[in-house]
Amino acid sequence: MSAVQDYLDCLQTQDDLDIGSLKQGLAAALVNLGFGHFSYAHVQPPLNTRIPEVFPDGAAPGRVVHEFVGNYPKTWLAHYFACEYPDADATFQVAAGSVLPFRWDSLDRKLPLSARQSQVFEDAREFGINNGVTVPMHGPGRGLATLNFFSDLPQVEFDKIWDAHQNDFLSLGAF
Repeated sequence: MSAVQDYLDCLQTQDDLDIGSLKQGLAAALVNLGFGHFSYAHVQPPLNTRIPEVFPDGAAPGRVVHEFVGNYPKTWLAHYFACEYPDADATFQVAAGSVLPFRWDSLDRKLPLSARQSQVFEDAREFGINNGVTVPMHGPGRGLATLNFFSDLPQVEFDKIWDAHQNDFLSLGAF
């Protein structure tokens, strides 16, 4: 059985999982896919409600991201939130119109990126964030969240993982 399936089985059988257990289980599943980092970003609260902000220390709440959980490098997160990049991150715009996982290197084929949107990814590369995937998660009342994964693997290895595990990424987003 795959590590992804083990994680999904755990989610279905546990009633009292805390956020730390969820993060640890997801991180373990992703490592087996070659991805060391992930984030969950709740970008549009369902039914026009506002949920409490959960941001890294010192981050100003953005207009787009309402909840953030992940294990991205702290230096990148500090930069990302200081530059108010959640409000410019093209992954959220593409996710709003997609139900399938997509690679970050395909964003410019899905919509014309503004200079600010392109800058988000240029800066990310400076922090070693080169290849990534976003899984859109749609909820009631136009609710939207994204599950994001990135790897510092070379492009050829990233391509192999993507080709072999697209369904795993979709499954992770469904739960």
